[in-house]
Amino acid sequence: MNNVLVIIAGVIVIVSIVLVAFWLLWSRIGQSGQEVLESRYPLDKPILSDAGAYFVGVESKGRLQLRGNGALALTATELWYKAAFFSTELVIPMQDINHVELVDSHLGKVVFGRKMLKVYFKNINDQADSVAFLVNNESLWRQSLERAKFGK
Repeated sequence: MNNVLVIIAGVIVIVSIVLVAFWLLWSRIGQSGQEVLESRYPLDKPILSDAGAYFVGVESKGRLQLRGNGALALTATELWYKAAFFSTELVIPMQDINHVELVDSHLGKVVFGRKMLKVYFKNINDQADSVAFLVNNESLWRQSLERAKFGK
């Protein structure tokens, strides 16, 4: 009986440590993302920003690419993303954006119960491409992108 209690207590301690570590990591991502946004746009506040947006990937790079959280910003001239823990940076000039929609999947990635913001654009090779993000309030992001690009 005592062994069972020791095992249960050990599991509770380990789970608590893991949860605290994830919480610290998540709050660091948000703080880091906010700092990156402020340094990128020191004078002009973006139309919309998300310091912890989840980058699902760029279609032309295929399924095998680094994914993760980072800072996403929409301005009158560009959609910009910078990863929190790796060197991925993506700048999509507003004139290169063709279409915006909310989707259930991108590059085989599905997040049940949430829609992804998918942006279709012309890449630096002048080819059709797309990128998807998980953002807070994806409907607002879609509307804001459409308004910035198409005046809708």
